[in-house]
Amino acid sequence: AKLEKFVEDCVARRSPRLMITFPPRHGKSEQTSRKLPPFILGHHPELEIILASYDISLAEQFSKHVIQILKDERYQNLFPGTQLHPDDQAMSGWRTTAGGGFKPAGVGVGVTGMGAHVLIIDDPFKDRAEADSDTVRNNTWDWYTDVAMTRLAPGGGILIINTRWHDDDLSGRLLAMMNDEEQDQTHIDQWDLVNFAAIAEDDEYLTPDYRLVTEPEEGARLVRSAGDALHPARYPTELLLRMKATMHPRSWNALYQQNPTPDSGIMFTKDLFRRYVHAPSRRGR
Repeated sequence: AKLEKFVEDCVARRSPRLMITFPPRHGKSEQTSRKLPPFILGHHPELEIILASYDISLAEQFSKHVIQILKDERYQNLFPGTQLHPDDQAMSGWRTTAGGGFKPAGVGVGVTGMGAHVLIIDDPFKDRAEADSDTVRNNTWDWYTDVAMTRLAPGGGILIINTRWHDDDLSGRLLAMMNDEEQDQTHIDQWDLVNFAAIAEDDEYLTPDYRLVTEPEEGARLVRSAGDALHPARYPTELLLRMKATMHPRSWNALYQQNPTPDSGIMFTKDLFRRYVHAPSRRGR
């Protein structure tokens, strides 16, 4: 429902911003990077899509998969008006006969030759080492602001799908800006955030307008109880708990619960600590 509303808002040029965070190997790329572009182009073959990932080769694999779907007879039966342009079908970027198209890109790499009514960013960081690097995080931010955003058509939408690695990763930095009460929010992007934790920490209810809430509301239905796995057929709770037992808490909270802990700490932050040459006198002595 969120993805369909996102597409609707892109077509209406409402500049939607949707962020969905998933644990690893829970189907996020299948539902978004592989299946969403064919859905969009089936209904709107005139739209241009840029899909970026941490590695250009991965984005090109998504491109190849989308081309295969568009050529499939079953897809053509559903969307006969969506046809690949006969002279523009390269895996590195292609178009439809209606003028839309698909451009794969690598995060940190320039994007030329196509604009974007829809910008999809699927996992901008490859691994923990990249996410922990101040340099890589800053370079990713610069790419987002200086390259990706400049390709966006007026009213175009941005969809970020990722597994959280760090509280200051791309998602974290965007959310921090949105939640900064001291900053004027007039022109700050307001993100619709959907967090999928591997194990529910609270009861989760789905409202009629497709919000996930932890307190029952009128018309809302319980979809997951506290302690339930997100995808029990693939990763049952028992398996997730065994993984949790062997992982560092920081990695578990970030990767699987989408709740990264700041490097500075939560209860005891870096600014609370002081260095002394001589031990300070104790109070009252």
